Amino acid sequence: MKKRAFTLVELLVVIAIIGVLIGILMPALSGARRSALQMTDGKRMQSQHQGQTTYAAGANENFTNPSLIDRLAHPSLGEQTGFGAPDYSQNTTMRVHAAAIMANVYDSNTVVSGSETNPMVTVREYLYDVYDPNNQENDVHWMEMHEDLGETGPGCNFSDGMMATFGERFKQEFKAGGSSNHIFFATRGPANGEHTDRISEEGHYTYQMHGNPESWSGNTVMNDGATKFMDHWLDATITYRDHNGQKEDNFFNFDCTSDVVCTPYGSDVYICIVTGELSGSDIQNAPEHDLEWDQVD
Repeated sequence: MKKRAFTLVELLVVIAIIGVLIGILMPALSGARRSALQMTDGKRMQSQHQGQTTYAAGANENFTNPSLIDRLAHPSLGEQTGFGAPDYSQNTTMRVHAAAIMANVYDSNTVVSGSETNPMVTVREYLYDVYDPNNQENDVHWMEMHEDLGETGPGCNFSDGMMATFGERFKQEFKAGGSSNHIFFATRGPANGEHTDRISEEGHYTYQMHGNPESWSGNTVMNDGATKFMDHWLDATITYRDHNGQKEDNFFNFDCTSDVVCTPYGSDVYICIVTGELSGSDIQNAPEHDLEWDQVD
């Protein structure tokens, strides 16, 4: 008996069915891929915090605090590793990472997200042999890294926003045993937690990482090591107290505790990238500082 071949109509029907199935499956597969990337990125960020906690066990519960690692020279003895007054000017986001990498808390690959969208953020080879902490003329405690997110600068060698490295929050939370509702790391967000128009054809870099071109969503790591995926920089579980009671904390900006007290040096959650060096007449408690956000130059 002769086998009957597909007719043209039947072949077109099969092709149409395959097309429909692809149309159904592709969004699901794309969503699964985004979800997998988001979870992987959350674990990457969490591993940094776990490394800091392990380090703190041998450092009087302190994380890699630059001011306690690269201290001021002793007036008569000069540079002494682990001895001397804290050099608070060193407390910036980049130096926290650089000190952690030098101490093998994590490596230079760990600080760059696999979901990174800003082309200026890249992994940099870390040169461990520059370590020379007791050099009396030019002590070196870590390799400096780039911290510029702009399109025409040298670039940046880490992805995540971090708890601001100054203020009461730094004194209270930059150590082991931190709060379960204080964020330590988070996916970078728009400047000051203010919605921004697109800065590229695809959308704001920080919006593209885990959300869509029109809104931010991202991973957070609490200071007890727990991770949480959030759809906005305002969340009911992250609050601060002002003169009217508890309020949602914009964690990409500092918050005002009263009508007259509005300072970045409080204990509220403040996720950002602190750059350069801290300075000012009260560098320990209220330093002058610079911040870096994704932008078009």
